[in-house]
Amino acid sequence: DYSKERCILVAVESKGNQKIYRERFDKVEPLTLRESLKELKELVKTAGLNVVGLVVQRLQAPHSQTYIGTGKVNDIAIIMDKTNARTLIFDDDLTQKHLNL
Repeated sequence: DYSKERCILVAVESKGNQKIYRERFDKVEPLTLRESLKELKELVKTAGLNVVGLVVQRLQAPHSQTYIGTGKVNDIAIIMDKTNARTLIFDDDLTQKHLNL
């Protein structure tokens, strides 16, 4: 749907023991990355955006400066250009350093 804002979902699959959790009915449940991205995609669609891409990078931990590696940053720029996406949505909380890029 070209009338909706186009976006790309971005996630880091950590090789460490970081887990993704959600609060649900007064309890906290672990989520797999796949479940977390599926839930995020539904939230984004509900907000009226059109998901046109998904980028997942496997890292020991998110990159301190760019969250994802610089190679993935370049890959995402190409994907954004090809899909006319103007918004990136990360499946994580970004630090102020990440947001200032």
